Amino acid sequence: MHIFTVYYELRVCVISEDTYGHEFFKELFKRLKDTYSINNLIFHNSGRSYTTYRGCHYDKLYNIAKILCSASACDVIIITKDADGRDIADVKNEVRQYIPRDCTIIKILVFNYEIEDWIIYSKLGHLDPNPSKYLKDHLRYEKFQLPKYVKELDFNKLCNLESFRDFIKYLNIENLICK
Repeated sequence: MHIFTVYYELRVCVISEDTYGHEFFKELFKRLKDTYSINNLIFHNSGRSYTTYRGCHYDKLYNIAKILCSASACDVIIITKDADGRDIADVKNEVRQYIPRDCTIIKILVFNYEIEDWIIYSKLGHLDPNPSKYLKDHLRYEKFQLPKYVKELDFNKLCNLESFRDFIKYLNIENLICK
């Protein structure tokens, strides 16, 4: 008698508001895969022009999302957005207005302030209203360094942040990471 194992790959595309966000998530996926032996998680490289939109350029976001949805290259598309202290639900609704309604694989990931929230929370155990400025003032941080900080993320601490829990929930690994 043979036992067959079903192997399901989860292909994830990330559309980041931050220029260096795509590389940050690429490094994060590598670290998660290595740390937790997650073999079925695939960070889909959707090409440089399909990884970033800036601030409120929702026309570009809409076009990127539409192309990725129609290409069937991803099982999940995660759109990231900085709330800059605004209400997270309001920011999600704002983004939701600019994504194709027929694309059900899109998830919206909103940071309380900025993507650097995860770095600050890992280091301090609390958020700062201007995390990139805090890092710049205290660690001489520059935006291009964002991906290198993935190795310093404390996943145990991050389990206390809604944005991180949303992220791992979108990947279906919340029970593995935040026990």
